[in-house]
Amino acid sequence: MTADQVCDQILESYPKSEHELGGKDHLRTFVTAYLQEDTGAFERMEEAGASAPVYKMKPVAGASDAKKSVSAISAPKVEETGEAALKKQKIAA
Repeated sequence: MTADQVCDQILESYPKSEHELGGKDHLRTFVTAYLQEDTGAFERMEEAGASAPVYKMKPVAGASDAKKSVSAISAPKVEETGEAALKKQKIAA
């Protein structure tokens, strides 16, 4: 995405905020600086014939691993659930 595309999306999502953001030119300056400075999150793409720099968001490292570990922990196995039920029955009896 280019800085102009990002600005357009922001202004489409928040049409009444242009004045609060200091106008489209100010927003474009801010977004351009942010895309250039945050090299950890954005990567500049080399596209032939592109008049403005194009940036791509880098994937977040470890995000998919964290989701996998959370889903594995939160989903009890059938055997574990059955064992817990048997223990409760023994205690109640």
